Amino acid sequence: MEIKYRTQFGELLESLGLEGPACEIGVAEGRNSQVLISSPAITKLYMIDAWTHLEQAGDGGHPQSWHDINYSEAHERVEPWREKAVIMKGLTSEMIKLIPDNSLVLAYIDADHSYEGTYGDLTGVYNKVKKGCIIAGHDYLNHFYGVHRAVETFLAFNGYSEQDIHVTEEDGDQSMVSFWFIKK
Repeated sequence: MEIKYRTQFGELLESLGLEGPACEIGVAEGRNSQVLISSPAITKLYMIDAWTHLEQAGDGGHPQSWHDINYSEAHERVEPWREKAVIMKGLTSEMIKLIPDNSLVLAYIDADHSYEGTYGDLTGVYNKVKKGCIIAGHDYLNHFYGVHRAVETFLAFNGYSEQDIHVTEEDGDQSMVSFWFIKK
C-alpha cells in the first residue's frame, strides 16, 4: 500500500495487519502524535522530544519559550489517549534506550534534521523496530536538511535498495514529504 500523507501511517499499519507500540522522535506541539495515537493499530506511543533549545537545524533551534508552549500543547493533544501516551522528555540518544528492542511496529523520525542527527536517530531506533514493521520520517526532500542523504546512506549500509523506500506526496510540497520503509 502506498500512502499520500503522513497522517495515514495508522491506516498503513492496519492494512499491513500490524498492531503494537510506536514511537515518534521529535514531537514538538504533538500534532502528528495526536494523529498517530488515535489509530487503533497503535497500542502505545512513545513521544520523544527534548523540548529544550538546541543548537541544530529545524525546530530545535527555537527559543525555550517556544518549546515550553509545545510541551504543554503536546500533553493537551494526546490527553484523550493518555493511557497510550508515554511522554519522554530528553535527547533521543538517551530516551531511545528505554524502549525495548524489537518492540515497535512504527518509528517516525522528525527531530534533528542534520545528516548526523538523522543518521543517529535511524541507528538508535533500528533495533527497536520489529522485522516487517515500519521506519519512517519527515522532511525527506527538504534540501536545507541532511535527512535525504542520511536515509540514503543508512539504507545502503544496511542492504536496502532504492525500491525499498517509499515517499508520501503531501500535496506537492516536496520539502514536507515523508519517507518510509519496511525493516527487513
